[in-house]
Amino acid sequence: MKPQIEKAVHKFLGFSEPAIVTTAVNCITSGYDKRKTADKLSALLEDKKASKLTEKIFTIYDDTKASQKSKKRSHPEDKDKDKDAKKSRFKDDETKNEKPIETQLSADKIRQMMANAQREIEERKRALKAIKQEDVSAKPFKGRDTLPTVGSMYNQGLLSKTDSDKARKIAALQAQIRNKLNSGLLGNVNVPDKPTPLILDESGRTVDITGKEVQLTQVVPTLKANIRAKKREEFKAQLQESKGPEEIQDTHFFDNRIGVKPAMRGKRALKFHEPGKFQQLAERMRMKTQLEKLQNEISQIARKTGISSATKLALIAPKTEALSEDVPNIEWWDSVILTGGYPNENELTTIKNLTITNLVEHPTQMRPPTDPLKPIYMPVFLTKKERKKLRRQNRRETWKEEQEKIRLGLEAPPEPKLRISNLMRVLGTEAVQDPTKIEAHVRQQMAKRLKAHEDANAARRLTADQRREKKARKLKEDTSLGVYVSSKKFKVETNAKQLYLTGCVMLFRDCNVVVVEGGAKQQAKYKRLMMHRIKWEEDIVKDNDGNDVPNRCVLVWEGTSKQRHFGEIKFKVCPIEKMAREHFKKHQVEHYWDLAYSGAVLDNTDEITIHRFLALMTLIGATTLPPRMLHDLDKRTNLSMERYSQAERAIMNSRTQLNRGSPSWFLGASHEMTEGAQNLSRKALRIETMAVMLVEALNMSSKQASLILPTVAAVLCPDSPNFLRLVSECKKSDVHYRTHTGRCNNPLHPTWGAALEAYVRFLPPEYEDGVSLPRTNLPSAREVSSQVHAGGLDLKHPYLMALTALFSQFLAHDLAHTPRMELPDRTRLKCCDVDYENFHPECFPIHAEQPIGCMEYSRSAPHPGNSLQGCKLGPRQQINQVSSYLDLSPLYGSSEETAKTLRSGEDGLLNTQRKNLPMASPKYESCRSANKAFPCFFSGDSRVNENPGLTLMHVLFLREHNLIATELKRLNPHWNDEKLYQEARKIVIAELQHITYNEFLPVILGEHALDKYSLRLTQRGYFRGYDIRADATLSNSAASAGLFFVAALTPKTLDLVDSRSALKSGERTLLSAFYAPQELYEAGAIDRLIVGATAGHSRKPLPPGLNEILLDRYFHDGKTNDVAVDYAAQIIQQGRDHGLPPYVRWRSFCDLPNLTDFQDLTGTVAKDTIERLQAVYKNVEDIDLVTGALSEAPIFDSVLGPTFLCLLGRTFRNIRLGDRYWYENGNTPGSFTIKQLEEIRKSTMAQILCRNGDRLQWMQPRAFILKDPFL
Repeated sequence: MKPQIEKAVHKFLGFSEPAIVTTAVNCITSGYDKRKTADKLSALLEDKKASKLTEKIFTIYDDTKASQKSKKRSHPEDKDKDKDAKKSRFKDDETKNEKPIETQLSADKIRQMMANAQREIEERKRALKAIKQEDVSAKPFKGRDTLPTVGSMYNQGLLSKTDSDKARKIAALQAQIRNKLNSGLLGNVNVPDKPTPLILDESGRTVDITGKEVQLTQVVPTLKANIRAKKREEFKAQLQESKGPEEIQDTHFFDNRIGVKPAMRGKRALKFHEPGKFQQLAERMRMKTQLEKLQNEISQIARKTGISSATKLALIAPKTEALSEDVPNIEWWDSVILTGGYPNENELTTIKNLTITNLVEHPTQMRPPTDPLKPIYMPVFLTKKERKKLRRQNRRETWKEEQEKIRLGLEAPPEPKLRISNLMRVLGTEAVQDPTKIEAHVRQQMAKRLKAHEDANAARRLTADQRREKKARKLKEDTSLGVYVSSKKFKVETNAKQLYLTGCVMLFRDCNVVVVEGGAKQQAKYKRLMMHRIKWEEDIVKDNDGNDVPNRCVLVWEGTSKQRHFGEIKFKVCPIEKMAREHFKKHQVEHYWDLAYSGAVLDNTDEITIHRFLALMTLIGATTLPPRMLHDLDKRTNLSMERYSQAERAIMNSRTQLNRGSPSWFLGASHEMTEGAQNLSRKALRIETMAVMLVEALNMSSKQASLILPTVAAVLCPDSPNFLRLVSECKKSDVHYRTHTGRCNNPLHPTWGAALEAYVRFLPPEYEDGVSLPRTNLPSAREVSSQVHAGGLDLKHPYLMALTALFSQFLAHDLAHTPRMELPDRTRLKCCDVDYENFHPECFPIHAEQPIGCMEYSRSAPHPGNSLQGCKLGPRQQINQVSSYLDLSPLYGSSEETAKTLRSGEDGLLNTQRKNLPMASPKYESCRSANKAFPCFFSGDSRVNENPGLTLMHVLFLREHNLIATELKRLNPHWNDEKLYQEARKIVIAELQHITYNEFLPVILGEHALDKYSLRLTQRGYFRGYDIRADATLSNSAASAGLFFVAALTPKTLDLVDSRSALKSGERTLLSAFYAPQELYEAGAIDRLIVGATAGHSRKPLPPGLNEILLDRYFHDGKTNDVAVDYAAQIIQQGRDHGLPPYVRWRSFCDLPNLTDFQDLTGTVAKDTIERLQAVYKNVEDIDLVTGALSEAPIFDSVLGPTFLCLLGRTFRNIRLGDRYWYENGNTPGSFTIKQLEEIRKSTMAQILCRNGDRLQWMQPRAFILKDPFL
């Protein structure tokens, strides 16, 4: 049967598979039925194919079995006759030829036949005579006796006429060959001997002259033929052994040309796994486990309820699984890296170390042997309507599940809750058939429900021992007065919970501190409770002298805070002051304890009365200044601002301004101020002036000013947005899509993360005067840059591509844009080489060594710190002109006016110019393009022309938007322009967010940081981590320092590579690329930049060195004599301008070891770098944040040091948690469906590049890192 099964398998699959044939034969011989055979074959084939093949195999088996039975029924004598007939086949033929039949031939016929034969013999003799004469004339060739002749070939038979012609031609050819051999024309050519003719015996075997069998070796190319030949040879060898050895004595007829090829090791057949094989095995195992679990449940229910359907289900047997072979350690493709090729069995293998180079894609580094970090799950805060909807959905799902179980018979239907009142309505006619019985049943059911309710209450009731223990515990805890008294403690806690206030109560031996957080109305009620309703005077306490004094409660501080720091109010007992402070520090409000425990903050004055407080209240509101002091401060502020305006008019009249086209001019273009930012900065300067005057009047220290000033509100911004107006605006906007400004993202805080808002701070600012004056007694920023950051090697990163640096800069522009101060006519400030009269108050130049002397720097524009009721006094804050969300603001703009300008108004498309960005206005001055026919480009961000790589990122996402909008128009022709634009914008933003967190952050931050800061994306379903309390506003430290890591990756040049030949066609240096994007107008420029960005490498960050172009020739093209821009010095100066705390404070913030000396940096910073820092800074506490963070060595699998890793990890975590329109979020009006979300999760940067290039033919799958050389 094996050949028949093999044919059937070959016909079914289209090819032969020995494993399947062997399995099928084994199953048939073992007596398996169809089901078991199909199970065996399912391990090698799919279930459907296995079942079909099983049917065919059993059909063949049945046919074969039937034929065998029919043969057995036939007569045995007939079989013997057939065998005898086969054996005597040749003998019968001979006997028939030997015995003539006399009755068929007469004498005349015989004589006639003899005469005809004699005549034919004579004719053939004449023909042979001519041939023999030609043979005699030719000389015989020595050593060629074995060559055949025509006469010898035909001497035993008679030749016909046609045979004689053929023999004549053959003889002529043989004569020519002999002549050539005799003359030596062919050289010493060995003429092969005549092959021995094959002689067959009666059985058809090949024998020699003596009759012995001759074995001929046949070389067959195919594997199966060799196997069959080998089996035949083995069988013949067994036959010979049974007959006895026989030797061939005469080899005269053996052909020497038939060579014997030695047996070769059979090649192994390649066995490929079917696609999805292991997924099917895993799914089968899961189904088996689920089925077993279901069987157990059904069997238990069946025994209880006796349901027949459940009993049948319990009899279902899980599908058996075929054992799968283990995957070998070494496969055939590993022979490339092995010294001896593919090994034989039990042969040792050695690996060629030379084949392993640094070009192999680097695997993920092993994680340190620490406990796994548990992900932080933030609670989701829903609105009242959303909570109601969620409860309704959950109830409906539970009800559906119960009904489904009842329908399947898994559960019995619940008995209706009957009462006397609903008796007739529920039972209907059954209630009147036997009223007495029905009434008794109903009353029994009511009594049963009542008893269950009473039993539940009794189970919750405390026993006598439990009540005694509880009373004793309360007596032990409440041994002192004040808040420790149970009645007052109960009022403090219960009222806070009833008013939905959060906070904590700190129980300390000297004072008890109550901190509550909540809304204005709730705080007002709670304030009345604490200050008036509770009679604290009833409790008598001892003072320091031992005298009895009445207890009292005073208010320490009330003010506003952007977020809650505590959860549900709880009591905390701290025996020592350090524990109390640590508790508040854990919640980032240690200044609360400082205010409450340090005593009086300021002495009593006529204008402001500040008491010694023992209770702190965080209100949605602020304390206002007394009218008399407010009037005096307002008058003095007006005078100061008038002098400020006069100084600006004098500078404008003197035409003191930067040279157009100078490096400082283009630096100002990167920090260009919008009209809205300019209006806010004017208000902020007024608030800042008043704050400085108030600090001087009250003689506050810098720490006191930073703590107290934010609690004082000044009604100086009458047009500030109030809460109600913002809420009404947000209700009018479409909640399905995010706004361009970023407002209305958070329902409770509409301004969080919006454009033209202030950066938040992870740590309080450190100004010299507590308000706005930068720190002093520090080395020059240029000195730090030249001595610490200069002199670094310019090496290529081993696996990061140049696209990583370009994408990093694009993200930095999406998140932050800090404007710098300008004159009212939008002229950029000149701070170097000017007279005292023309020196602007907002100038903060960088002093440098000669011959430079001075570098331009104007301070960042301040923000008035708008609250919902007005402007707030306090330390200087800076403006962010773009939204803090990942919303592609560089492409779409950060204002509604800019977004309308960029749109075409048709089919949801953006304006383009030959598929590229539109041209900028002719009035645009910040452009180096010499040819007016190729001006700079216009986009949602003014920094689009900063370098060609950045412009490339704008072009790619512009094309992606129009591509998606066009496809949406094709699928939804009824959508209008607004719908198409918003949907395409939502999809492109989702792609950017997915690429950033799925491809970019794992490369920059590393896998360890993704787990530590909960940055891993969900693989399926929705993300449940949205937190309405999370503020997504970008931090000042991240905007001013953290995003500066891009400079460490920026290479000197941008390679231009041909997309077809993959050959480098040129390069563009950063020196000539700033604000000169005219190269993108050339044909194929987009493709050359894309391939160059993915083929060229980023710069390898070598702490603390930077690219020399960024340090000495930034924005400088070498055509002018103006002073170049030192980018590192600019960032250091900006950190001091923004009041960023020194590097030491940030180490404590990031849970790093504290620094007391330069030597404490050992282990984090290299030894030579520590020497550089020690040579520049006098004290370790003077190190700037940027310099210290760039000096750190990268940790784990990141390219960043621990400080930058901490800042950026927290930043990107807040962006994800605080974005209501985050693409993974569900249960919101603008959420994607599950299927849409699955398609977005397939997006990669390589797809963006491929779809939006001009004629790209290839692209590596992972665009940010080096492609695998083995792919």
